[in-house]
Amino acid sequence: MSNAVADKWWGPQIQNSSTYRLELPFDEMQQCLDLSSNAIIELEQQLATSIVLQDPPDFSTGTLMLTNRFYTLDGNPVSPSTFTWMLKDEEDLLQAFGRVGGRSYSLTSVDSDNTVNAGGRNAMAADLYAQSADNIAPQQIFLGHQSE
Repeated sequence: MSNAVADKWWGPQIQNSSTYRLELPFDEMQQCLDLSSNAIIELEQQLATSIVLQDPPDFSTGTLMLTNRFYTLDGNPVSPSTFTWMLKDEEDLLQAFGRVGGRSYSLTSVDSDNTVNAGGRNAMAADLYAQSADNIAPQQIFLGHQSE
């Protein structure tokens, strides 16, 4: 493990920390290859019309609720999705890719007791309230990394 990671309070929490930096790029590449293979198979099925895509529900209207571990839109089960880093102020993108909101944090936003620091909590609350006002829900919190 590099000193940049070993010196951090969260460094020991990384599984296989001694080989992590060597394995991660290959693991991510294999996941990309698996995703690509599955996408090609599904595209071939669409071209052969053995599967036909349905129009997505309109998430800009109605009430989205978490009910018994799944989401419903006006009582109908739905699977909302989005791109993680999508702009939230473009209505066309929200309609095309989903109205899922959220916030991301780097490990530097987390205190040693594994809680988000006070500034981060305040910013998170403000973002989530603003997104709710724009009918952007559900919301997800993503904990990631930051280059030093």
